[in-house]
Amino acid sequence: MVTYGEQLTIGQIPHLHAQSHLLRHKTAIVEGETRLTWSDVSERTARLANGLARLGVHKGTKVAVILTNRAQYVEIVYAVAGLGAAVVPISYRFTPGEIEYAVRHSDAEVVIVDGYLTGTFAAAHETLPHIPADHVLLVAGKDESSGYIDYETVLAGSSTDVEYLDMDEWDVYHLAFTGGTSGPPKVCEIPQRIARQGWYDITVEVGNRAHDVTVLAGPFYHGLGFTWGLQQLMVGGTIVMLREFNARELLQTIEREQVSFIPMVPTMFEMLLEVPDRASFDIGSVRRLMSAGSPLLTATKERLLEYFPAAGLYELYGSTEAGFFSILKPEDQLRKERSAGLPYFGCELRILDPSGEDVPVGTVGQIYKRGPGLGVRYYKNPGATEDQFLGDWISSGDLGRFDEEGYLYVVDRAKDMIISGGVNIFPTEIEDVLVKHPDVVEAAVIGRPDPKWGEIVTAYVVTRDKIPIPTDELDALCREKLAGYKKPRLYIALDALPKNASGKLLKRVLKSEGGHE
Repeated sequence: MVTYGEQLTIGQIPHLHAQSHLLRHKTAIVEGETRLTWSDVSERTARLANGLARLGVHKGTKVAVILTNRAQYVEIVYAVAGLGAAVVPISYRFTPGEIEYAVRHSDAEVVIVDGYLTGTFAAAHETLPHIPADHVLLVAGKDESSGYIDYETVLAGSSTDVEYLDMDEWDVYHLAFTGGTSGPPKVCEIPQRIARQGWYDITVEVGNRAHDVTVLAGPFYHGLGFTWGLQQLMVGGTIVMLREFNARELLQTIEREQVSFIPMVPTMFEMLLEVPDRASFDIGSVRRLMSAGSPLLTATKERLLEYFPAAGLYELYGSTEAGFFSILKPEDQLRKERSAGLPYFGCELRILDPSGEDVPVGTVGQIYKRGPGLGVRYYKNPGATEDQFLGDWISSGDLGRFDEEGYLYVVDRAKDMIISGGVNIFPTEIEDVLVKHPDVVEAAVIGRPDPKWGEIVTAYVVTRDKIPIPTDELDALCREKLAGYKKPRLYIALDALPKNASGKLLKRVLKSEGGHE
């Protein structure tokens, strides 16, 4: 029998739930036509773990995973964690070259691949001779000519014995590639204890429990799955996985599965609100909405609260490296416009000037935090780890300020701040004004190099139905709301803003296309 023990570990979770008479026959995972109970998840996890052990996976081994949102993702995480090894989630949108880099940089020795990506991985595999073909498992696909192993065959030939469990709470269970929104992605080491602590904190702050149903509409390999999905499962709840994001399918899923919690990035919420017949769906089961990854526009927030009248809206601010910094709860959504909220459970926040001194209330400085979730380090990059810390405080890399009630306001990324004519200009302030135009869907503002001013304010706009907007209309709007030096000198229309797989804006792409990083 598996016991709880004293350490905050992960691999035993499905087995503990399967031992509970309240949970063993309860649905844990829904993905397409697949529905798995906790008994199913426990058995499949044990079979996979024993199969991986036969391939030589043990404490410290890295297992790369290149999957779309499949039910197998959960059992892979539990099995790898139970062996004291680490899972390395890799984007299924990566090119062969990007896959090769991720596998090599993470030192992965086993790779689990989605069947439909066999060709893409095979191209990457040509430059990965250290990984034998029989250490590549294919999920939902077969390719006998490659020598790759069928995933379900591995499970069928393995034991359901749970004696494989060999883990410590400080074992790194997850190597997470950062979003790379301001440069090439780095890799964070996340120990089991830090992950479990984070899931407990979510339970306190947001309140997801065993009776809840969470829908995962974005990639599991990113924060949606490893944060919100695994927290929901830790407390014995149910997750519903969409293979890929589709706003109308999401609404159908909410109605069919009686979803109670929706964690998404702002772009996904905006797309949901654009579904023409959204009023025809029964979304009355939804009790909580969570927006994270980037700021939620006030206009989008107001429309969400109107569409989901029974749901509380939460916004979280944080990073892969340092966890959550702050949370804005339902009671403050309309009272504290553009605020990132109060310090997250168990955290302290400071705003510091370049010399490391606290700044007065209302003054902009760099945001730092300390708390129980700071065990994360960069893999094979101690210099980057050291740069994040100031003593026992870690920086988010963002600029912000406090108001008189202690609420945090994130002004901008420190790297995104524009200096024009020696004056500091914060892009988000300008972006907030531009999206007030009725035909502007999204806006991104950067500084473009200029020989006279150093940088000039440049705005990229995405318009509704690609409607051209006269520059003088945007100029008039900015003159009304902003000081003259903040007004963009240049407007560029785009069909879409560049974003990563989790919906975060990639300003570095805009800067690169403008001729600079």
